[in-house]
Amino acid sequence: MTIRPRRRPSVTALIVGLLMAASLTVAIRYVSPGTATSAGHSVAAKLARFTGKAQRAQTEDCAVPVQTAEGVVCGVTSDGWREYLGVPYAAPPIGALRWQAPQPHVPWTTPLRATQPGPNCLGLAGVAGSEDCLWLNVYVPPTATAASRLPVMVWIHGGAFLVDDDSGNGIGVGTGSGQQLADTENVIVVRISYRLGPFGFLASSGFGDKPGNYGLEDQRAALAWVNRDITQFGGDPGNVTLFGQSAGATSICMQLISPGSRGLFQRAVIESGWYQKFFSAASCSQQLPTLAQAEATARTLTDRVGCSASADVAACLRSVPDATLLAASSGLSFTPVVDGHFIPAQPQTAFTRGQFSRVPIIVGVARNEGSINSVSTWPGYIQMLQADYGANAARVLATYPQAIFPSPTVAAGTVVSDQIVCNALTSAGRLARWVPTYMYRWDDVTEPWYETSTPDKGNVLAGAYHDAELAALFPGWAIPPTPQLTAPDQTAVIYVAMKYWGAFAHDGDPSTGGVLPWPRYTDGTSVMSIQAAYDNEVLNAANVSQTSHCSLWDGITQ
Repeated sequence: MTIRPRRRPSVTALIVGLLMAASLTVAIRYVSPGTATSAGHSVAAKLARFTGKAQRAQTEDCAVPVQTAEGVVCGVTSDGWREYLGVPYAAPPIGALRWQAPQPHVPWTTPLRATQPGPNCLGLAGVAGSEDCLWLNVYVPPTATAASRLPVMVWIHGGAFLVDDDSGNGIGVGTGSGQQLADTENVIVVRISYRLGPFGFLASSGFGDKPGNYGLEDQRAALAWVNRDITQFGGDPGNVTLFGQSAGATSICMQLISPGSRGLFQRAVIESGWYQKFFSAASCSQQLPTLAQAEATARTLTDRVGCSASADVAACLRSVPDATLLAASSGLSFTPVVDGHFIPAQPQTAFTRGQFSRVPIIVGVARNEGSINSVSTWPGYIQMLQADYGANAARVLATYPQAIFPSPTVAAGTVVSDQIVCNALTSAGRLARWVPTYMYRWDDVTEPWYETSTPDKGNVLAGAYHDAELAALFPGWAIPPTPQLTAPDQTAVIYVAMKYWGAFAHDGDPSTGGVLPWPRYTDGTSVMSIQAAYDNEVLNAANVSQTSHCSLWDGITQ
């Protein structure tokens, strides 16, 4: 297959570096997508309504009050749309509640002004945020009333479980938020935050018999809030779709296999959650740390902050300032852990055995996921293969020899991309044995490149990279320099993505959106190729497997 390479260290490094460069205060920007040349004209017209909305004052502030279980919230509105921003769904996990399961928020007696998103969750040294960060945004289309019972789409952000990948990307107010998707597809969109890094995933034995996975428990608490309160905003608590990308997609896999989350959602869209350790230490396809391994990491951190000798390790750790904890976390990994409680088994084992929530699922992957890499020399390519694949490195090199690639960057990117595509195919096959499953490969190679400072940009082609679909689902999304899907062919991608995702949220079948029918996935058939200019096509999964060398990758696990 053809790879579109990017030279950069890792997903985490990209997110962190660009967020820090932008100082987490990026202005929300939007460029009208123009008019598509076919059915896309309707979505283009709707999307154009949002142009400049982030820059102009709303017609009302603290408007349209809604009664929740905790109290009344009022949001912002303009042109009929409504947004409720920064709504707390649990008590602040600070002080004695640090490394505790999320607790109910204290009710309020006066209307809560839900007019600005809350702070980002802390997770990595050098990235601004707060431990007081358990909030959500609700985006309501103009037609919704308390009696509407509209489908609900709950977005879980990515960021390697270390940073909030939505930070600075406009997923807050107006453009780049969930409002376009809500308005275009007549759904309620909810965007949630959750604890990250050591605050979300430190598994110290001093915290009791169920340590770790606090960030995942936060997500479950947010889903419980949706089930309890979304009716008042016009949503249907019995029709909830989880969708998320990267670490957000991995989170959805964890919610699928967690017994305590069953019944809280009815569909799932897993976008690019199939990566391996080249990206991050946890995904739907990797072997997650065991509780014993996670506790060893916790002991290292405990030593570093001087709490090992304390009579009450938990109290000592809870007294350590957040900046000290983050600094001491350098080089340590904090991810979901197989604890026998929230996560009872490895994800792929659970999928194989059918031990997960039996809901319709979309499995998604980008064609060029592995274009995120910093391999720039042939010795570096060999070192990458040895580091990532160990005893299998020679087999991988035999399939991907240096001679067939124009550069080591392209070689490394092709290796990683093919493995991720094969991971997704394998997972789709396992899921399809139990539930209605649909698979896509994001093949839009027209999307503009947003790293204009990439050193070798002359050798870099844009498109189909990790996170590429977010510019279509959330027009205006991006860490600057911002790519905007403005050409007619690209506007078509916005239309197609929203129609497929929206139709799936409405009734569990993406084919009902009025675009190219999307058959269910079965082994050897039916992978939807999402492309620009309405050039979508249904690919034969066996052909995708062959071109990605899945016979090699199916025997290699990480």
